[in-house]
Amino acid sequence: MTLHVESAYQFTLVCVEYVATEKQKVPEILSTPLSLTGSARSDFVTALRDYPITERYSVEVTCAQGSEASCTRAAQYLIALSEAGWPLKEPRNVRRIPPLAVPPSGVTVVSHTDAAPNPNRPIHLGTFQPLNDSAAALYGAFQLVGITLQTQGDQGLPVKELILYFGPELDK
Repeated sequence: MTLHVESAYQFTLVCVEYVATEKQKVPEILSTPLSLTGSARSDFVTALRDYPITERYSVEVTCAQGSEASCTRAAQYLIALSEAGWPLKEPRNVRRIPPLAVPPSGVTVVSHTDAAPNPNRPIHLGTFQPLNDSAAALYGAFQLVGITLQTQGDQGLPVKELILYFGPELDK
């Protein structure tokens, strides 16, 4: 199934519709560590809403192509980000994989970097960059619900935008 949507709202509706029509898959999806339910959901929304920063960067939520579970989880977090008052960038294609050096499992926040990749450094080690305040807020909120975000930089991403990529789930 390939999704091409016009807005974050439509992306949410498509994911909710998928869950409603594929009921036999719901228990598997909702029981994964990356699911956001109950008090963890409330803690996540509160942490993001109350994080003391002056400007929240816009977030584009994306998920792994071919992974319905990762896209369902992405929809849960997209709704929580919206409820916390974060600006959401409308994805051109929710299955778009950001320009990552190595597409990861789990959840990755991609932010702008000015650092050029070092051609002598193995690609899987990436390039060090400090977290901006918005990425740090996301990192802290995900830590609160037991998920350690991976971070990556992209020279082509605008400075005040982030990509939150939900890859296939990490092995248990």
